[in-house]
Amino acid sequence: MPISIMAQQLECCKTVTAVETYLAGNWKKKDRDLNKIYQFEFKEAGGAFRIFKIDEGGALAIIKNSETVLRILKTEKGYRLEHDRGGLKTYDGVQYLDTTTLILTRRDGKASVFYKVVE
Repeated sequence: MPISIMAQQLECCKTVTAVETYLAGNWKKKDRDLNKIYQFEFKEAGGAFRIFKIDEGGALAIIKNSETVLRILKTEKGYRLEHDRGGLKTYDGVQYLDTTTLILTRRDGKASVFYKVVE
C-alpha cells in the first residue's frame, strides 16, 4: 500500500457534516462486485448504509440483511464509520475521501477503494 494513503487525507472534510455530504450517494468498489451498489444516506435522524444488487434489467434490489445504522465518528486518528446491525458494531477508517473516490480501511489494515456513481 502506498504511503500516500496510509495517512488520512480528508482535505475536503473538517467536520462530521462535511464527511456526510461527501459520502452521501451511491458508490461502487473498484475491480470487485461490479453488480453491487453501496449506498450512504444521511438525514436529520442519522445515517444508513445499504448494499444493492443490480439485476439483469438494471434495477436495484437491496441485499437482505445489508442495511445498517451508520454513524461517523471523529477520533484522534481521523474519521471512522460505525456500522450498527442491531448491537453488532463494525468500524471502518476513512483513509481518503473526495467527490469521486473513497478509501476505507478495516481494523486489519485492508483497504477498499470505491468510486462514486454519477446519477
